Amino acid sequence: MSLRSGSRSKTLTMNGYVEITLGGKPRALKFNMHAIEILSTKGQTPEIDNDGNVVQKPEIKESDTKMFQLSWYIYAGLCGQKLVSTAGVKPVCDETFEEIMDMCDECLGDGTFSTIYAQVLATYYSSKPMQALVKRNSENSVTEEEKKN
Repeated sequence: MSLRSGSRSKTLTMNGYVEITLGGKPRALKFNMHAIEILSTKGQTPEIDNDGNVVQKPEIKESDTKMFQLSWYIYAGLCGQKLVSTAGVKPVCDETFEEIMDMCDECLGDGTFSTIYAQVLATYYSSKPMQALVKRNSENSVTEEEKKN
């Protein structure tokens, strides 16, 4: 698994988009609100705030293996890209989570796993939707502190 090289490689941007090669094919990941919702639920009921928005839950834990974490991030990013590329018609990626996990597992030995892991997470955390959630949560925590005082 590696970042695409050459003139078609993508750089990390605030738009939450990165291309990787996984399973021998180039794959586009898009970390939009759809992807964040998938990561927040992981098969569980999402936490909803007072405005009806999905609030990310810390479901991916430090104790999870990096391969398991990366599989979830890739799966969510693929679903986010699929939603964009099909104009909302197909919000689920073509691969199952298990297939993504198998592809990540196969790539552990090629020496690029750590680089891809770092770049996928950097893209996720620098995406506009994630930055908006972080900002909103920090503003809410400041407001809660002011109420206590």
